[in-house]
Amino acid sequence: MVFLGKAWAAFTNDKSLYWLALAMAVGACCCGMTIRPALAYGVPDQRAYELVSPAQKSGGSGGVFALGELIFQVEQLGRPLQSSVSGTSIAYGGEDFFEPRLGSLNEYLSSLTGTSWMTENLTPVVSSTSESAIEANEHRGFAPDLSVGIISSHAPISGDLAVPPRYPNLYIASGQELRSLQPVIRSTPPHRSPYFRFGWAHSHEGSSSFFLHNYLLFGGGNSGTALVPAFSHVLFAANDALTPNAVDPGELADNLYEWDRGQIRLVNVLPDGTTTLNGAFGVDHNDEFVNSPLPNLSNVISADGSKIFWTDQNSGNLYVREDGERTRQVDAAVGGGGEYQTASIDGSKVFFTKGGHLDEYQTSTEITRDLTEAGGVKGVLGASEDGTSIYFVATTVLAAGGAVGQPNLYLARDGIVTFVATLSETDNEIAGVSYGTALRGGDWFRTFAGRTARVSPSGRYVAFMSTKRLTGYDNSDAVRNRQDYEAFLYDSATGALVCVSCNVDGSRPTENTLLPAPANGTYQQRYLNDNGQLFFSTSDAVLPQDTNGVSDVYEYENGHVYLISPGNTEDEAVFADASESGNDVFFTTRQSLVPADRDRINDLYDARVGGHAEAPPAASCSGEECLGLPVAPPSAEGPVSTVFVGAGNLMPPAPKPAQGAKKSAMKKGAAKPRKKKRGRRRTKGHGRTAHAHPQARTGR
Repeated sequence: MVFLGKAWAAFTNDKSLYWLALAMAVGACCCGMTIRPALAYGVPDQRAYELVSPAQKSGGSGGVFALGELIFQVEQLGRPLQSSVSGTSIAYGGEDFFEPRLGSLNEYLSSLTGTSWMTENLTPVVSSTSESAIEANEHRGFAPDLSVGIISSHAPISGDLAVPPRYPNLYIASGQELRSLQPVIRSTPPHRSPYFRFGWAHSHEGSSSFFLHNYLLFGGGNSGTALVPAFSHVLFAANDALTPNAVDPGELADNLYEWDRGQIRLVNVLPDGTTTLNGAFGVDHNDEFVNSPLPNLSNVISADGSKIFWTDQNSGNLYVREDGERTRQVDAAVGGGGEYQTASIDGSKVFFTKGGHLDEYQTSTEITRDLTEAGGVKGVLGASEDGTSIYFVATTVLAAGGAVGQPNLYLARDGIVTFVATLSETDNEIAGVSYGTALRGGDWFRTFAGRTARVSPSGRYVAFMSTKRLTGYDNSDAVRNRQDYEAFLYDSATGALVCVSCNVDGSRPTENTLLPAPANGTYQQRYLNDNGQLFFSTSDAVLPQDTNGVSDVYEYENGHVYLISPGNTEDEAVFADASESGNDVFFTTRQSLVPADRDRINDLYDARVGGHAEAPPAASCSGEECLGLPVAPPSAEGPVSTVFVGAGNLMPPAPKPAQGAKKSAMKKGAAKPRKKKRGRRRTKGHGRTAHAHPQARTGR
């Protein structure tokens, strides 16, 4: 024990820990006293743990749904897990552990009131008594401040007599606790049968897929401006003619609609005023995307709702619908066939690809500009909110440093292309396994819902994953014969590229580090912000304080990496979301971090700057089990961590408040077994339920 105390004291440069270790050894071994070990619960930035999900639970054994191997658990597919911009509220899914509704899938909204988090069950009650009906009754999206939510229901919500019975519908939820519900569809659809059913259909390519007989698919909402409220314009697709100028597209095709404060308008109207019979917001990638039946919904509607970008599935041409009155072709200058990528938040710029070229179209001037004259573009990682910066991958040499025929990452800004790094093809071919189905994704994945890279709002930073040794760190797995994925951050202001997840002691990794992809295709978790803070989960021990061998949550900032979760028990911790400022970092864990948390159910926590601190629950021990390493108290200065910059250069250390150890959830790359359930579909393991996605279908 004394030897271990000396070693730890040398590591932390704190001699008092040597005497603490000696005292613990003498007291435990000689006197037979019972000691409660000191735990390092200090976190960076003077954060404090706050229990967000309710401490008292009425049922459910799995708790809050956490992120899965690469993206969300199956229960989260198509459902939002979203923090408000301010971080004072968060919407999330879980089992029926609080004010339970019919069915085992419930959705919750927790809000900060004073120093306490209050939780409401958002799951609306439907008239049906079957569990399958309620589990298809779920939120699909939220406004940035969570003041408005979109509910998809396959049965009329209880007490709602203003909607056609037995038809799928969308509801606009608003008001206090989102209890005010306004149905989108108020009259009987003219061409579909008055029921919904699942079945198999064959597309024109010969593939088969699950489809819904009649359906409405949420396509996003406007983020709002100072003059236009968020989600006052809501997009949806339906396989029926719901307006006088719409034509029935058939059971396996879509019409596109805009809900504008109670009025429904057709979107897929061509410039000459005629109506196409099959459209998609952004562009539809259902032929390859298996995660969820979602097109590329990245900024398909401008913040004020005036511009909507969509593709005619028949011709492949890209259009913008403006103010619900006129349509212009975005890709006319290249002869049509442009593939939508993303747009600026105000809709003034839209980016599309064709034939390996990345083009920018300005809606105000109708000018089209080729950003990559040499071509070779494979995909886009993302763009700044104002559209002045866009990160993409191309196999051609567009700037010094690029390699011919390799996936080079570039930044295009103000007409100048800058080389960032040469990546690997495998960086866009990541697959987790769930229900035996590949959940694919990657840095420049074709659709936003599978894209793991993130660009900060200003465009200064981009975060991505790679198996390449981009900074000199040896990422060959110490256990398996493979190159592990690591998370990287590029700063365009300094040109610095750092590996944020590489083990700071230089040891080789034992697990992949994977960044989350959007769960519902319209919202991406804020794991990167304009402060250069990057939050991630990994089962690898990036810091030596991380000793539990399971997933923990980390923060990278200013050249250093810090633990957010404790990392000292067998309980996994998984990043969920963060506020825009990064002051709130939400994560899930079964570990009890405050005295009120007394169960073993997966809970949601907030590591909040300036949060209401509570002492962590103490675990008693006796005899030899107390003789672990002493741990520095939260107020002590922790060891400074360094990360690699460029080809092995060390960034100068900068001090930061000490933090406790922590480990993120779920070992990557290995699917966890699921228990077969009887009756109500509930598991005890990680809160997962066997629930197939209700809207997967093809025929585009």
